[in-house]
Amino acid sequence: MRNLLVLMLLLTVSLSSCKLFDKSATEKEITEEVKKAMEEETLLVRISLGPCFGTCPVFKASIYEDGTVHYKGSMNVDKMGSYKTTIGRGKINDIRHMIRTTEFANLNDTYDANIPDFPRFYIAAVVDGEEKKVMSQGDVPENLRSLQKYLIRVVDEMSGWEKVEEEK
Repeated sequence: MRNLLVLMLLLTVSLSSCKLFDKSATEKEITEEVKKAMEEETLLVRISLGPCFGTCPVFKASIYEDGTVHYKGSMNVDKMGSYKTTIGRGKINDIRHMIRTTEFANLNDTYDANIPDFPRFYIAAVVDGEEKKVMSQGDVPENLRSLQKYLIRVVDEMSGWEKVEEEK
C-alpha cells in the first residue's frame, strides 16, 4: 500500500513537470485514484463471533471504507461459506458514527469472563487511523454491548450477498 502511494506521488511529480499534459486534469485524476485505492483497502470494522457448546452463530464479517463487505459463516448461520456484498456511503457513515458514540477507542482490549460455553466476540475497528481490537466474553460495558448488537443487526440486514470462492 505504501509503495503504491509512493509510486503515485512520483508519478504526480513527474507529470506535473511535463508540459505535454494538462496539469490540473492529471493531478485531479491521480488524486482520485490514490483516494480510491486507499478506500478500497481500508478496513472500517471487522466482527467475529466464536463458538459455544450450543447453537451460537459463528461467523466473521469485514466492512471496508469503500462499502465492500466480506462475510464467512462457519456454524449455525443461514449463509455458510464466503459471501460478498456492498453497502452505501450512508450506512458506512452510520457505522463510523456508532463506533465513535460508543467510545470504542476508549474500551479495554479484553473483557473475558473465562466461561468455556460463552462465545467470544471480537471487534476490530479503525478509529482515527489506528486499529483498535476488543475481545469480549460474558458481561461487558453497556456501550460495547450496544455496538455488538448494532453491528450484528447491520450484517443481518444486508442484502445482495454473492457467494464467492473460498481462499485455500
